[in-house]
Amino acid sequence: MNIYDSLAYSLRRWRYKERPMPRIETNAGFMLPGALVRLVGVAAVGACVGLGASATHMAVVAIALLVVLVSAWGLLRPGFEVGIATIGAAGFFLAISPSAPFNPVTPWVILAGYLGLRLMMASQLVTWKAKVAPVVLLNWRDALITGATAAIGLAIRLPGVGVWAVVVGLVTIAILAAAIARHLRRPA
Repeated sequence: MNIYDSLAYSLRRWRYKERPMPRIETNAGFMLPGALVRLVGVAAVGACVGLGASATHMAVVAIALLVVLVSAWGLLRPGFEVGIATIGAAGFFLAISPSAPFNPVTPWVILAGYLGLRLMMASQLVTWKAKVAPVVLLNWRDALITGATAAIGLAIRLPGVGVWAVVVGLVTIAILAAAIARHLRRPA
């Protein structure tokens, strides 16, 4: 390095050192706190297991214990595993329930399980104090799946459903399979 380069470097360093960096302000719109994302995910996971277990003849204390255990797991270690285990446990409870093939609570279990899975996956990436845009959490496909599942859940409650219960049950199983397959295809 010659003397000219050394002087030029010193002058440039002195010149830019004195100038403060400009303030940049951004506004991303409505944001949700990371704590809210995690707490709503925990509530959805607990609701999924609670609804699935309530379809059986389990004691209320056992159901409450399961909900507390799954909720604590989701609160302490949120992630994909919590959501999949919740959906699996709720599916097991629905399979052993007295009205096993087409339980009227199935669409609500699917809805809570899907929302729990999505929010637990987001909670794994978000800290408690972070700010999250709602669009990042749930997109239009998620809104379509949850809306269709809620509509099916409301249709089951209508009087005179009868034969359509079989169709509704098959559709809810297809929605659950599509939702789980969509998340299993993603690379880790």
